[in-house]
Amino acid sequence: MNTVNIMREMQGIWNEFDVMFQNINSNINFEPVNLNKKFGYPVDIIHSPKKLEFNIAALGIPKDEIDITIESDVLKVKFDKKENEKLPPDHEWITKNITRKAFNHGWKISPNYDLSKINVDLSDGLLSIVIPISDKAKPRTIKIQ
Repeated sequence: MNTVNIMREMQGIWNEFDVMFQNINSNINFEPVNLNKKFGYPVDIIHSPKKLEFNIAALGIPKDEIDITIESDVLKVKFDKKENEKLPPDHEWITKNITRKAFNHGWKISPNYDLSKINVDLSDGLLSIVIPISDKAKPRTIKIQ
């Protein structure tokens, strides 16, 4: 095993440790589901009092090639990279630095969020998934009878 592979393995272990540590010290109500044993694809997760938002880098990925599914309380987002990108016969790559890596993410979502009201948008290379807080979980005032 070479140094690069060891570093990738260590990054995966540290990412899992970071997620575990964050879950212990927070009340954010979601939990990553490791679907492909890799955490290397760029994802931002934002929690606010009104919503949970996932932003996934999707530069150059057509929206019809991204699969978003909900199974029970698990949100899954998947992109399968097509085999080598084909160029017309009279073209050749000079450089090819833009990668479109496959990804397969999943998160177990707390019942505090309403998955039936999920909103998804893909613009400017960013896939944004917004899940609003459930009406049951919103703070409310109860009057004494």
